[in-house]
Amino acid sequence: MWLSFGGQRLDVCGVWKLTSTSSGAPPCLSTMGRLQQDSSQQTTRPVARFCDSRMADEEVPKPTVQWSGAWDDRYPTGKGVMTYPPAAPQNPEEESETEPVGDKFEGKYVAGCKTGHGRYTWANGCYYDGQYANDQKQGHGVMTYPDGSRYEGNFENDGPNGTGMYYYANGDIYLGEVRSEASWTGARQVIKSGQGSYYHKETESEYIGTWQDGRLVGGQWVLKDGSRFEGEFDASSLQLTFSSAASGLMQCGSLGAASWKASSRISAVV
Repeated sequence: MWLSFGGQRLDVCGVWKLTSTSSGAPPCLSTMGRLQQDSSQQTTRPVARFCDSRMADEEVPKPTVQWSGAWDDRYPTGKGVMTYPPAAPQNPEEESETEPVGDKFEGKYVAGCKTGHGRYTWANGCYYDGQYANDQKQGHGVMTYPDGSRYEGNFENDGPNGTGMYYYANGDIYLGEVRSEASWTGARQVIKSGQGSYYHKETESEYIGTWQDGRLVGGQWVLKDGSRFEGEFDASSLQLTFSSAASGLMQCGSLGAASWKASSRISAVV
């Protein structure tokens, strides 16, 4: 894929984010290079034209990025809508019953960078509604996924980082600290990391404590009746203390895959 501007072609290999151009464009606008000039007075103008260099027929229409708002020199500014072309079909020979759509951003640009409150909708139905700074998701926001799950909380470095709530599609809820990292598909994953609590809807139990790489490593497992297991949740050896809500008694032991093995006598909860 190549980017067309000023009569020149810049190979971007389908990647949207590049380093700053020598023309002095803001780093966040390096995906567009220097925005394509248009002498017409139409409101919506092409920002940059992405073409497949393998096309032999120059008459084939080229997909464009469209901006509906105002311009500051060569860069979009103020409020408007940025519409991106749809991705190329995985199997071009198959006919789709629906018109393909691309991503869309609705919000504000300052010097060509997403700034302040905005909403970005992906073609797969996922969308982000929240704050931006320097073209990245930054501050409070809500990310809603195609399966109906959503994360609501703090964003940093363009992804969920800090404190927030994750609502799972099955009804489970996590409240606490998270971090994000890119998966092999390039999508960002929300990972439980730090202090937090996880409510399991099916069993009406709750996991409270310290999380590492998405797993509870220390804290409490509170059951529906108020009884609890407490200790270090090491995958190889679950050495815990069990406190019964019904009797008020406690016992130390280890929790296996299907049973509780006591290592001390039952005593009263102090």
